[in-house]
Amino acid sequence: MKRGISLVALMSTVVILLVLVSSITVTGVSTMNKANMMSFATELKMIQDSLNSYNIKSDGALPIKDAVIIDLSKVNSKDIVQFDGENIVDNKVTMYEIDYDKLDISSLKHGINKQENDIYVYSKDTGDVYYAKGNQIGGNTYFKLVGDLEKSLNSDYGNKKSANSKVIIFETSSTNWTREAVTVNVKIPIEYTVSSVKVDDNKVEKTNNDELYNIYECKVNSNSDITVSYLDNGVTNTTKYSVTNIDTEEPVLSIDKDNQKILEKTNGDKVAYINIIDKKDNLSGIKTIKYESYKVTNNINEYFENNGTKVTGNNIVIKDGTMIVTVYAEDYAGNWIAYYVDISSNVISTYK
Repeated sequence: MKRGISLVALMSTVVILLVLVSSITVTGVSTMNKANMMSFATELKMIQDSLNSYNIKSDGALPIKDAVIIDLSKVNSKDIVQFDGENIVDNKVTMYEIDYDKLDISSLKHGINKQENDIYVYSKDTGDVYYAKGNQIGGNTYFKLVGDLEKSLNSDYGNKKSANSKVIIFETSSTNWTREAVTVNVKIPIEYTVSSVKVDDNKVEKTNNDELYNIYECKVNSNSDITVSYLDNGVTNTTKYSVTNIDTEEPVLSIDKDNQKILEKTNGDKVAYINIIDKKDNLSGIKTIKYESYKVTNNINEYFENNGTKVTGNNIVIKDGTMIVTVYAEDYAGNWIAYYVDISSNVISTYK
């Protein structure tokens, strides 16, 4: 009997090998696509969150530079829906280049070559962040955080596998103005060797870790800088995040008690005015100034949430017969102060 491999056996072996190679290739491509999606989604979200935070802290200012025209004529129909809500004229949309320096962002994987439209841009119409060039991943082109790209941030893969983004994340408990302490979780990729994490000059020890990050919980009681020093492939780097949304100071008002202006209408009614000669809040800014034509003593801040007359200029109207006016001021962090103005004796006293 002759020994050897029959043609049928050989063909069967080849088919099995082809199936295995195909399976391995598909799995490898799928894994690579998931990694790329997670990395890109993380970067997009970081920039969007940083921009939103900057906008709030800067009283509406935007960290943007030059206008950029994006040509959508070659974007296919399934991808162009990402631009729904934008002002598209002649297949073009105007966006604005994001100023990374103002956001204190560095070490980006994308968005670093303006000449090739490889930049992140901002839409004034929707407030969304876009990647002007579009990132092709797995047959789809992503311009912003949508669909599967957004889902990748919360997927099992994203939670359990390496994101390969190597981006330090600052997760803050609040980016709005507050008078309370703010907690910032600094998440440093495990690929980095951490030299130090400091809140101003105070060193913070590692709190926790997971498969992706070493985590440092920073409790910040006043506006401070969080500085991270770390080694990446033997090179020392430093990155910083500034907490600037804490305001514990109450507003300041100066009322001109000695200069009441009394006007008499044709029907005999008398209307008097007292003026606010100065109003300021050096941090969050004054949110509202209201007044009431009597002395409000109980739950003052709760009362003025839904009651009182709003002061739109500097004049506080005094109705005929009014003896005391309560003037209330509140800033965007929730700090407030109330003044009592005794009209008959021109005396001003404060509740607090």
